[in-house]
Amino acid sequence: MPPIYYKVKKRLFPKKQPMHYPLPKVEHEKKRMVVIGNGPSLNKTLELYLPQIIESDIVMVNYSVRTPLFAQLKPAYYAIMDPSFAFDNPDDIDVIRGCVHDLVERTQWPMKLVLPRDFRTWWAVEELKKNSNITVLFDGGEWKPLNGEELYKALDENRVCPPTYTTLTYCVYMSLYWGYEETYLVGADMSFFKDMYVGQEDNVLYTIDTHFYNNNDVQPEPTDPEFKGRCMHRTMEQKLHELYMDFYEYNLLNRYAKWKRVKLYNASEFSMIDCLERKKLS
Repeated sequence: MPPIYYKVKKRLFPKKQPMHYPLPKVEHEKKRMVVIGNGPSLNKTLELYLPQIIESDIVMVNYSVRTPLFAQLKPAYYAIMDPSFAFDNPDDIDVIRGCVHDLVERTQWPMKLVLPRDFRTWWAVEELKKNSNITVLFDGGEWKPLNGEELYKALDENRVCPPTYTTLTYCVYMSLYWGYEETYLVGADMSFFKDMYVGQEDNVLYTIDTHFYNNNDVQPEPTDPEFKGRCMHRTMEQKLHELYMDFYEYNLLNRYAKWKRVKLYNASEFSMIDCLERKKLS
């Protein structure tokens, strides 16, 4: 075909761009959001600042619905961004089904549940909708390596979102995107460096999985979902890259907060995050 043919075809039949459905904006009366991480330092924060936390809008994440704290704090928002929830790995499926069950049964107040854009066909969505208190929302962005003003505008329209290597960073983004004047991060220990080692006999990377709700649990790095359950644990190289991206995201979100002229604080009693301003809840 002559080149003019392709030019005419492109003009008459332009390639359709995929539909963009941004994360809906929400109205909120409170000016402060507290993002509840699952790190062990959260216990000390709760001991010292529980009244201040309860006075704020709260977001909790992943498996924290399985703790008494969920009903105590009654979070306005809940986020599941861990892709393992949708892979139905035999090692995880019972815990995941328990988590979904608890969300349906224990949410006795209005709560918005935010899921990744790829979870629209997840089996649990219809189950979660059976509870009229739960409003299921989907993120609409995907990560693109933009820079400066272009990046911040795209984040503000949810055309892109952070790479989301941890659910916690997505929750910080969510708070900034929704326009909270102050976002406080608690329980964000990020102490992975001291919680991992390589077995000298089997050459496998192990992590000490620590949360505010359990004791130290030593286990191999989880199976990579890409391998659908086959024994293919993360390597040190993969883990360190993942950690680099975690800290990169916090730097990115700090710049985004400054661009929006809102406040982002790290109020964790212990944290390895060095790019966020430290401030106690008051």
